[in-house]
Amino acid sequence: MEKLSVKFITLVASAFIPVLFNTAQLIAQPSAAGDISPQKYEVLSELNQKAPMRDGIELTVDIFRPAGDEKFPAIVYLTPYNKTGNTARAQLFASRGYVVINADTRGRFKSGGEWDPFSPLHKRDGHDLVEWAASQPGAPEKSACLACLTWAGRNGGPRLRHRLR
Repeated sequence: MEKLSVKFITLVASAFIPVLFNTAQLIAQPSAAGDISPQKYEVLSELNQKAPMRDGIELTVDIFRPAGDEKFPAIVYLTPYNKTGNTARAQLFASRGYVVINADTRGRFKSGGEWDPFSPLHKRDGHDLVEWAASQPGAPEKSACLACLTWAGRNGGPRLRHRLR
C-alpha cells in the first residue's frame, strides 16, 4: 500500500508540475518588440576615452552616440567587469537615440587608481562620471542618472548635486 501511494503521488505530481510552470507563460504578457523605438541612427563610437575624477584619477570610457546634431539622453554604465562586455547593448541603445557611456571602475582594466570594491571612492566616481557626462558637448539640458551598475550603485549609487539640470 505504501509503494502504491508513493507511485500515485509521483504520477499526480508529474502530471501537474508542467501545468503549473506553463501557466506563467499563459498569464505573462506577450512580447511587444514592435512597440519599442526603432533603430534609426547610425552609431558613432569613441573608444578608450578618459574621464577625469575629482582626485585626478582617470576612468577609461567607451562612448557610443547616435549620429546627428540633436541632444540625446545619456545612459551611464559603470562596471568592474570590463566595459567592453556591454558594447552590443550600448550600440543597440545608441541606434535608438541614446548616448551610452561604458566605464571601467577605478583600478579595473584600463582605468587608473586602485581597485577596492568597498571604498567610498566608487560612489564619488559614479557621481563624477555622471557630472562629466552631463558636461560633454551635446549633452541634454536636463540629465539624471538612470542606473549606475556597480557595487557602489547597489549601496546607494552616486549622489548628484543636481538630480535634474
